[in-house]
Amino acid sequence: MIQQKKYLAAAEDVKSGKADCLVMDELPAQELVKANPELKILDEELFTDVYSMAVQKGNTELLDKINEVLQKLMDEGKIEEFTMNHIAASGEAAE
Repeated sequence: MIQQKKYLAAAEDVKSGKADCLVMDELPAQELVKANPELKILDEELFTDVYSMAVQKGNTELLDKINEVLQKLMDEGKIEEFTMNHIAASGEAAE
């Protein structure tokens, strides 16, 4: 097992034969494969992460507002846009 701080470095390890595979999140993997067509994404999911927010029990006003904002962000494609901007800003995907 080889640990790298950046996906690009890990991808280079795979391409050079230093590593057999790379385990990473799906969205940055899609961008990495776009820029490196010699790599491919396997069909199998290894694991899934689920993220949550917590509000104080009974605080339906805050919960409703959070759900409203999240739905609006999803409907407008902002969640995917934020994700892709984060990937680009962190240098995890090739340009």
